[in-house]
Amino acid sequence: MKVCVLGRKDFCIGFYIAGISDVYIVDTDTEFNHKLKTLLSDESIGIIILDDTLNITREVHKHYISKSKAIIVYLNEIDQIKKELKDALGIEVLK
Repeated sequence: MKVCVLGRKDFCIGFYIAGISDVYIVDTDTEFNHKLKTLLSDESIGIIILDDTLNITREVHKHYISKSKAIIVYLNEIDQIKKELKDALGIEVLK
């Protein structure tokens, strides 16, 4: 099972540096929802980490999230992510 990350650039970059290769950067809610539909339809993905600053449409929530087997993790506390990456890697990767 794969782990992937979906969100804005400042949200995603730390995950990529930490070694997650399936990182998808989007700029708008429309791009976010389109890519999220694709990821939720992929049965090889086990965990999807989402940037909670982007909005999920009702349609995506109703027809995709409710039927997906993937674990969805919503994060938006960039300061907490920075701290955890620094603790894990020993260096500050986001400024």
